[in-house]
Amino acid sequence: MKQTVPIRTFWYADKLVMPLPIGIITTINSDGIVNAAPYSLISPYDVSGKRPQMMMALRRRSHTFKNILATNEFVVNFPRADQYEQINESFRFYPEGVNELEYTSYTTIDSKKVAVPSIKECPQQIECKLADHSEMGNNQGIIIADILEIVMDSELVDLGREERIEKLNLPVYLGDERRRLFFYGSLPRSESFDIDPVPREQEDLQYQTRLSWDPEAIEGLEQVPDFVRQIVVDTVEEAAAKDGIDKVSHSLFLKLLKKYAPPDVLERFLS
Repeated sequence: MKQTVPIRTFWYADKLVMPLPIGIITTINSDGIVNAAPYSLISPYDVSGKRPQMMMALRRRSHTFKNILATNEFVVNFPRADQYEQINESFRFYPEGVNELEYTSYTTIDSKKVAVPSIKECPQQIECKLADHSEMGNNQGIIIADILEIVMDSELVDLGREERIEKLNLPVYLGDERRRLFFYGSLPRSESFDIDPVPREQEDLQYQTRLSWDPEAIEGLEQVPDFVRQIVVDTVEEAAAKDGIDKVSHSLFLKLLKKYAPPDVLERFLS
């Protein structure tokens, strides 16, 4: 049996349990004074490597929102789960112009690409520059930002993803009781799953070709992730048709793939 619950302010943290990331956003105001505050409504926006972007929702009247509009820069610092006390201290509503980090054990370091400092004790950072923003109603603000740099502790870079997740020990926000008692969890372990390919008898549903393809070209095509396979087919065939080619060979497929696909995509999916 299911039961409807009321939709109230802060609905994502009220009855509903929705695990969310925690990022401590550092900014500076027009006088260069640092501000820090934890946020959970942060997410990827453009996942391409060409112009990577992220999106963040926050209150228009917050010091963070005002500082971003004033200086165009901010850093998302990802803390560890064992830093709850420091996260909570940065959550307190200090007056404008107060550096919350002075009340924590956190220390700051220079960022790579922005004037806003990063938090040394946080193992991951995303340095951002404002690309666009919108103000919705009387309270809500949306920030879309270009990602200038992704930084992490050196010891994490070459680890496998499973070991990196364990080392990071990232916290998740799990909501609150009456906006006074706040709940957190952590990600101490992970599981990985391989996604099986579509059964052979249903492969014709994945993509449609208009030109003839060599068997070796088809084999190469099937290494492309299925969610972008039709896009690859269309791109290759349009380019071939422009050159008066009516059959896609394996060499032509690779040539056009290298021409139109970003190098990082080829490296990640086809190496």
